Amino acid sequence: MVWAFLSESREEIIAEIEDQTDRAAALVAFAFLEDRLTETLIAKMKNRDSEIVSRMFKGIGPLGTFAAKNDLAFSLGLYPKSVHRELITIKDIRNKFAHAAERVTFESQAIKALCMNLSLPPTYQKSQISVAALKRLFDDDFDAWLRVLFAALLEDADTVRGRYIAKIRLFYLLFGAINEDVRRAGQGISLPWPDKSERPRPPAPQRPSRHRKKP
Repeated sequence: MVWAFLSESREEIIAEIEDQTDRAAALVAFAFLEDRLTETLIAKMKNRDSEIVSRMFKGIGPLGTFAAKNDLAFSLGLYPKSVHRELITIKDIRNKFAHAAERVTFESQAIKALCMNLSLPPTYQKSQISVAALKRLFDDDFDAWLRVLFAALLEDADTVRGRYIAKIRLFYLLFGAINEDVRRAGQGISLPWPDKSERPRPPAPQRPSRHRKKP
């Protein structure tokens, strides 16, 4: 249910994540998240020449790897060190699946250990609310919407596979919020958490005069 709310335009990819083997689900979900991170970085760019962007993000370009994208996003202040660190863990989990010559699952020792290092926010009581009702709730009661959404994001997070997928859902939502921030900033809309670089600097302290006052 929650995938449909986060991305209605990629139903086939979402179906792959939910229905495939552990290895396929891990790789597809990671690729899904990396595409979102790429969109986030491109949205932050002021000059978006398609040829230059393609050269930067593809193949041996400077942003051709997930690690490079993650480092740049953190360096730009798009998210804190804790997110940067957990994205590295997600990358390591993906690589364990991608490079293993033997059959591996989320219950494989090394992969399970990495997944259990992923932190999750406090869980809320699960709800069977529909996507349409969830969207209406967003307009009517934002706090209730947030509680229900987080419950949906953490659906099945009590399993190792569910924990990995839930964390990707959370980061997918985070990147979407960052994209919306960037879009609104471009329109001159005041944001609830403006970029620190855009905050006005405090006035410089005045130095005491070297000249003594005459009595």
